[in-house]
Amino acid sequence: MKYLSFIFILFPFLCWGEPSSSIKAKIIMSIENNQMVSKAAFGNDVVGGDSAYEIFWIWMPEISGKDYDSIAEFFCPVFKQNGLSGIVVSIKKNNSYDTLGRGYCR
Repeated sequence: MKYLSFIFILFPFLCWGEPSSSIKAKIIMSIENNQMVSKAAFGNDVVGGDSAYEIFWIWMPEISGKDYDSIAEFFCPVFKQNGLSGIVVSIKKNNSYDTLGRGYCR
């Protein structure tokens, strides 16, 4: 019986892996509901050379004087609420891959 209890405690950790597509869709939808956001997507940092490095992109208009690093971190609770942390959020200028700001969700 003691071993059975141990298995039930460990089972969620053994099954934990990449977030499901439904969780990812929920995160994208939640972030795209913000009026400033044009588009949002999960991706991999192929430019940095590590395709295993997951990143989350958010496209929005460039507005002078905005602190886009803080804006990126503003979205971190959405990831945490959905069981995802340790992801980099990168704010991109609309219709480009020019980075306006970055945040790391712990």
